[in-house]
Amino acid sequence: RKPAPFPEYEFLFGENMAGSARLIQEIRKVLEGYVDPEWPKGRPRCREPRDKKNDWRYDMSKKEVFKAQKLEVKGRKVLYEHYAPPCRTFSSADPYRTRTRDRPLGRGDEDEAFEADTRICTYTCALARAKHEVGDFCSIEHIWPTAMIDMHCFVELIGLPGVFILTFDNCRYGEEYRHRQCLITNCPW
Repeated sequence: RKPAPFPEYEFLFGENMAGSARLIQEIRKVLEGYVDPEWPKGRPRCREPRDKKNDWRYDMSKKEVFKAQKLEVKGRKVLYEHYAPPCRTFSSADPYRTRTRDRPLGRGDEDEAFEADTRICTYTCALARAKHEVGDFCSIEHIWPTAMIDMHCFVELIGLPGVFILTFDNCRYGEEYRHRQCLITNCPW
């Protein structure tokens, strides 16, 4: 499937699990210069950033939140969605971690934060796959290396034609240390 004509979307960009929402601030600056005579005058190009710290309705560990967002994806409301699931239980810097590349789902005796992070990543993967299947664009950022990409759903997602994984260092963007991340995306640019 192909993307719909731009004016058919409610928004061109949406950021999920936005944290500081720095990405959407930069995207807004870029889209300020975007001129399309078909785009309705006065309609914002970016949806407000979504994060559970600002509104419980965006807590992606909750199944009802996932279902609502999946309906939005199927309704093709946003051309390009970006997701940033939590890294806390995926970090190789944690000496007590139970999640590894060999056991991306852990040992089975983990705490609620671990289970919530697993659910969030599973839901994020399902949303990204749905975006890809309807012909819209998405990206998922995460730390690198990460056991997330060894979860079954991510193995399948990354194996789809037109889905790519790339890595980059955040130190170029103001970090004081090498902060390597990965981006899983179906964006052709």
